[in-house]
Amino acid sequence: MASDNIDWDLGYASESLDTHMKGTDEHKLSNRLYKTEEEIGRYILDEGLDEVSRAIHLLRQGAPIQKYSVAASLCRLLQDRGAEAKSRVVPVLLSAVKQDPPDLQIAFGRSLIQVIDKELLTKSGLQNVADTAKALLAKNDEDVREIWADVLLGAIRFLPAEFVEKEIVPEFLTETGLAQPPPKRLWAARVLGAAAPRIESKQIQQALIRKAASLCQDTDYEVRACMCRELNSIARAVGHECTVRDLLTEYVELIMDEESVVRESAIENIMNLMDFFEPAVKTQTIIPVWKKLCEEQPTRILPCLARHLGPFLWETRPQLSDQDLRYFTNFYHSLSTSQYSEDDTREMCAFNFPAIVKCTCAGFLVTQSYESHRLDIVFDRLTQDPSRHVRRRLAAGLHSVAEIMGSFAWTHLRTGLLRLFSDAELDVYRSVSEHLGETLKAFVKDDLCRRDTQLDDILFQILRREREYATYGSRHNWRLHQSLLDQFCVFPDIFGQELIHGHCVPLMFKILHEV
Repeated sequence: MASDNIDWDLGYASESLDTHMKGTDEHKLSNRLYKTEEEIGRYILDEGLDEVSRAIHLLRQGAPIQKYSVAASLCRLLQDRGAEAKSRVVPVLLSAVKQDPPDLQIAFGRSLIQVIDKELLTKSGLQNVADTAKALLAKNDEDVREIWADVLLGAIRFLPAEFVEKEIVPEFLTETGLAQPPPKRLWAARVLGAAAPRIESKQIQQALIRKAASLCQDTDYEVRACMCRELNSIARAVGHECTVRDLLTEYVELIMDEESVVRESAIENIMNLMDFFEPAVKTQTIIPVWKKLCEEQPTRILPCLARHLGPFLWETRPQLSDQDLRYFTNFYHSLSTSQYSEDDTREMCAFNFPAIVKCTCAGFLVTQSYESHRLDIVFDRLTQDPSRHVRRRLAAGLHSVAEIMGSFAWTHLRTGLLRLFSDAELDVYRSVSEHLGETLKAFVKDDLCRRDTQLDDILFQILRREREYATYGSRHNWRLHQSLLDQFCVFPDIFGQELIHGHCVPLMFKILHEV
């Protein structure tokens, strides 16, 4: 072959080739490990420098790793050295960070977010931070833009109203048109929401409301969802009258949007605004919208409806007629018990069970209300739900339901308690045991409870599970074991002395001896 005649002359004897390659690697390694005096000198600081002067020196001339140390200690430095650090360190930092590599820009951005949250900057310092943030938002690095966007939004909360009105809002009001790309419209929506509480001028407020309404009608669903999340901030800033007149229609249209992401955002935000709306608005607008949602039963947002149904009923209970209440509890019943409901929908139904009970079982007609709204059927189904997440959610709120029902808790909840306490899933058992004492205290408010042998069955079941975890699970689940033992302190108020001395005390001594 032709290759047999090629002379592979590498300039080294074959026997010394390995030695040469090894020597080259060692040389490269030594260059990394051993620094010149000039390189070492860059890391040496004058010991006479105070902490503020040292930070300034490092920001201007320090190596990247030294600048990271300044970023990590910035919050503490501003707290300890006060006005001096604010007037000397912050301007140097804001000047240097524009030329720093992206990783350092992100590190300083995170530090400034903490500084702003703790209100450690002066008004002029905040203005300089805002200007720097706007400059860094033009960077190509997405992570840098994201961090410094949060810096700017945080600074807006504390900037003077005049600065926000003249330097922040006008610039971003022009970036809401459809001619702008979606990312710019998204960012404009976030800024408008952050700036709204700082605006005092009625004229600018009206301009902001018009722009917000325009973004609620945007062709991009992500922009509509983002603007929806900022509407609450604008609503509270402009007041109830302007909100009802100019923004309530936007809320309703967003709730009925074609995109489920937008609908969920709108439902969540209008629920967070329920304390803001007057009763007439709830009666005339919000309750009818919820009825329309229940009639439609959109599959994709059913978990969202299930999650917010309890708070909705609680906030609107004074405005709901008995017929309205029954309509919504029937909807709740269908979500909880239907074989077609998804696991996450039923989980939210279990989460809201205490709220539903609270809204329906008031006064002395607990049993009648509980059964007429078919909550007994819901409770029974949820305690046997095939999803452990559903059962765990229900178990976690059982003590709240028992407290709400008071002396009626024993009648309606004892079977469910035994079922959940005997659950094979550790998460379910843990959720019940953490508040077992509170549940039992509610049970014994019923005089029939102390005379019922089923109360003894509950104690025996508790001791059986305690013996099980003390014997087999104490090493791996010692926190669960401890949680159950903590509940034993209420047992003398719940169970008779014969049961305590005959069963509880011997078990305790046995555990002390064996574990």
